[in-house]
Amino acid sequence: MTQTLISDIAETLKNERNLEGLVRRFLEIIEIATGLDSAYLTRIDADVGFQTVIFARNTSSLVIPEGLSVPWGDTLCKRALDEGCPFTDEADGRWADSGAARELGIRTYMSTPVFIDKSLFGTLCGASSQRRPAAAQCQQLLVLFGEIIALYLEREAAMEKLRAANGVLEGISKHDELTGLINRRSLIAEISPVWDMAAADFQLMLVAFIDLDNFKAINDAYGHDVGDEFLTDFSRRLRSVCRAHDLAARVGGDEFVVIARGPVSEDGCHAAAESLRARLEAALCGTFDLPSRPIAYPGPSIGIISVRPETVAPGDAIRLADEAMYRVKRSRRSAGTAP
Repeated sequence: MTQTLISDIAETLKNERNLEGLVRRFLEIIEIATGLDSAYLTRIDADVGFQTVIFARNTSSLVIPEGLSVPWGDTLCKRALDEGCPFTDEADGRWADSGAARELGIRTYMSTPVFIDKSLFGTLCGASSQRRPAAAQCQQLLVLFGEIIALYLEREAAMEKLRAANGVLEGISKHDELTGLINRRSLIAEISPVWDMAAADFQLMLVAFIDLDNFKAINDAYGHDVGDEFLTDFSRRLRSVCRAHDLAARVGGDEFVVIARGPVSEDGCHAAAESLRARLEAALCGTFDLPSRPIAYPGPSIGIISVRPETVAPGDAIRLADEAMYRVKRSRRSAGTAP
């Protein structure tokens, strides 16, 4: 192997950050080093019995097209693996029964398997319609490239698993584990773009702060498992009356917030707020048919305000809705409908 070729390989490993770039550069080096007409990487799907060319480089009359899919049992790759013959310059005679090789006119052939976690992923190959006996000297190069490609594939698989795990963790960090609603931190993050859009459209914002009156009594009387069942069903009911663009969040153990876009006109804000209140009260009171037992619930205290998003910050709006909720709670206590 010449010093120039070694430098080319080192430069490739230094600069290529993705599998396709790496493989295409390796295929070019293989053709230069071996003098073969084609170099290609395949993937083998043993379940359906087909081998498919993923990446290919062709410089002469022999063309191995990318996307070519052939029955695995008819390939030179399988024959080479089964017979332990990684190189031959007499493929037309040795494997004359291969229809794929016959149609392509392959005479010189070399390959190495690519394994991921001990499972056969595919093959890295070179081929020519001419006899190229000197290409046998480059078999070690092909094996080296196959091993490097396997490492890249394993890294990509590991990165995909890591991205999936990060996605799960991100979802967990944004949502309340019990109810599935977004949590306080996510509400603060997600409310800003909603607030800005409403301001741009000159719409009011409706903010509902909901406190679960009597929730401690449910826990004390029936236990925390039943309390969790109640919270889960309460949250399901809450989601059921929210529109697609509304935000519903659990911001405390027994506290919830709903953010909804209101009308443009101040004249319609009171009606919109009362409509939201009516939907919430209808959904969040009555008998909760929990898995363990039914519970009759008189409903939470709900404070609702409407604000102009260009003049009131989201955090201040939530605080104002919280204050409105306490006024409702005091009124319910006076009326004997809340503890």
